[in-house]
Amino acid sequence: MMTRLQPLIEDYSGMTQLTDFSIYVMMMSSNEGKCQGVRSVNFTGCVNLTDVGLTWFSTMCPNIELVRKRN
Repeated sequence: MMTRLQPLIEDYSGMTQLTDFSIYVMMMSSNEGKCQGVRSVNFTGCVNLTDVGLTWFSTMCPNIELVRKRN
């Protein structure tokens, strides 16, 4: 019998030092570059994160449903 994993919620809010390069390093070091369980992420206050980093994150987490990003 297969068990279904709980959806993961990642919260990086307020991490002002988080950059596109940080996301790139996470993407390259994750297991095969995929985080299947992540469904929601909060990047509110991550002022150094751009659309490039968000694109990389969505590539790394193909099942993402909700992304929050406000500066």
